[in-house]
Amino acid sequence: MLKKVEKTIALAGLGNGIIDIIVNVEESFLNDNKLQKGSMLLVNEEEQNNLISTLSSDYLQFACGGSVGNSIVTFSDLGLKTAWMTCVGDDDFSNMYVDEIGNFNITLNENCRYSNSKIGTCLVMITPDSERTMRTCLNVSSKISAEHIEENIIKKSEWCFLEGYLLANPDYGHSAILKSIEYAKKYNTKLALTLSDAFVVNCFRDFID
Repeated sequence: MLKKVEKTIALAGLGNGIIDIIVNVEESFLNDNKLQKGSMLLVNEEEQNNLISTLSSDYLQFACGGSVGNSIVTFSDLGLKTAWMTCVGDDDFSNMYVDEIGNFNITLNENCRYSNSKIGTCLVMITPDSERTMRTCLNVSSKISAEHIEENIIKKSEWCFLEGYLLANPDYGHSAILKSIEYAKKYNTKLALTLSDAFVVNCFRDFID
């Protein structure tokens, strides 16, 4: 039987807490580094650092990001009550992220912090035609799992918005999605899913279906 509860949160989200590293580049930069324009690929920390090292730090901009995280911030900025389930580390970028989320009065899951860990980063390379090419290093975001899903958050939410990029992490992300769906059904919370990127559908269609 569905449980009737007061819905005090307009939108709760689940996804990767990411710091975006934004930089303008020329087409030649993508060609020289064999980067497919408009794509998003996961890379490890060494690959990410090597790519960033080829760019001038004077032109790098930093902002809180993440696919669903950006949507949660936008909803909050429009005056709606929101919540965000993710995980971050305890490095300087993680502190920046948590502070900015707090500035928007977004409710965070209580166990979002991991000690001795780094938040994920997404290098967003923007060419003159405004197309963006992304390389993402998940770092601690790769540990998002069912344990980060707070029943009380989903219970009080009108909507729960799930990030498709978590589908690319079968060991942990799939359990987080399934737990969110379980609670959403229990409390009559509406569900939305962004498929995020073509590779997610191509590689994990069976689970999506």
